[in-house]
Amino acid sequence: LLTKKLKMTILDRWGNTIFYDETADFENNPQFGWNGTLRTGLPAQEGTYIYKIEVEDTVGQITNKEGTVFLTH
Repeated sequence: LLTKKLKMTILDRWGNTIFYDETADFENNPQFGWNGTLRTGLPAQEGTYIYKIEVEDTVGQITNKEGTVFLTH
C-alpha cells in the first residue's frame, strides 16, 4: 500500500515541539522531513530528540511510530 498522508513531529528532551510537518502527497514531496533546524531556521543543538510519525495509507489504515534520533552537525 502507498502512503497517503504523513505527519511528523520532533520534540526536544523536555517535550517541546520544535518541528512539525504534514503532507497529503508524500510520494511527490521529496522535501518532506526535518533538516535539523528549529522553527527560527537556526540549527538545533546536537543531542537526542524524540520523533513521532503518523502514516495513513491509501485504504485509511493509520500507523504510529515513535522513537529517538541523535542529531549531530
